Amino acid sequence: MAKRPLVIQHAPAEPIGFFGNVLRKLRMVPHIAEAYSDYGFPMSDLDLVSALFIMGGPMGVYEEPKYPFLVKEDSFVKRALDRHIPIMGICLGAQIIAKALGAEVRPSGGFEIGWGDIEITQQGLKDPVFGNIVNPTVVHWHGDVFEIPRGATKLAESVMSLRDGRKIKVNQAFRRGRAYAFQFHPEIDLKTADEFLGSSASDFALAGPDVDVKAAAEAFRRETILRERDYMKQGCDVLLSFLRETGVFSDR
Repeated sequence: MAKRPLVIQHAPAEPIGFFGNVLRKLRMVPHIAEAYSDYGFPMSDLDLVSALFIMGGPMGVYEEPKYPFLVKEDSFVKRALDRHIPIMGICLGAQIIAKALGAEVRPSGGFEIGWGDIEITQQGLKDPVFGNIVNPTVVHWHGDVFEIPRGATKLAESVMSLRDGRKIKVNQAFRRGRAYAFQFHPEIDLKTADEFLGSSASDFALAGPDVDVKAAAEAFRRETILRERDYMKQGCDVLLSFLRETGVFSDR
């Protein structure tokens, strides 16, 4: 049986986005593992996984009693890391990689949501995958933050506003070997943004006490329409570079 990408999805409204269309055009039809389903996290055979994509979700990595599949997923990701399988983790997926590598993941006391800037490190600018982030304005949707694991390279950070008015720097991306972790969402298109809004528009209230949720959600959608084309091109460049850099795909 041929190898294929495995996508771990943690919530119905947090899919792989337009990345799935890109993979299918490359004849890499991904298998979608719905970790949130009643049957729990499926223990796939790693011998059949060409690349692992770990998506976002509303839960925290520390909520294992509430979400028991996280225990099995942690073990599965650790085995994938040990076998140097190419991995891309997005949002919760990035936090899962960080935890599997022994780094702390915790609530931040704030919430980054909507379009916002990241600051790319010098190592990030030079990275063959992350260096494709030419526009640092990206989509955020998270409250938890992670430390950079030992032996990993920090690629980006951002400034987060906390609910008490303070601002802190938080990590946005790292690489270790063939594993990339992105706190932000490079896979977003308008369709995916609408899925986020349909399930989690109320999250805009977590950004501050005076936020008008309806107005913030509408503004996010308008900005997504304006940015979608360029953002999808950038995300596509990141995905293709990831597949080439990690040896999953070659167009030569």
